[in-house]
Amino acid sequence: MPVLQVTGIVYGALLIVGGFIGLKAGSRVSLVMGILSGLLALGSGLVAGSDPARAALTLAVVGGALSLSFFSRLRKTGKFMPSGMLLGLSLIVFVIALSKILIK
Repeated sequence: MPVLQVTGIVYGALLIVGGFIGLKAGSRVSLVMGILSGLLALGSGLVAGSDPARAALTLAVVGGALSLSFFSRLRKTGKFMPSGMLLGLSLIVFVIALSKILIK
């Protein structure tokens, strides 16, 4: 399985699970955003085999946007869990996707 495919599927699944964990902690926004961003990432992983350019672009946008969001939350709360961990994961996804865009 190509790296982009695995990245999208794993990242998407983790975001969806994280949304449900956020709901358990009392955040409906986490659930909605986790599902939406997770489905985008998961869908990108699923189409990466047939349309890698579109998958890479979508993953770069999702990973980049979530990196900004989690960075802001980390600065606000100062707590590594969950925002710091998700910031690191989102940055990794962003870099992988961006490298696929820039290196063809």
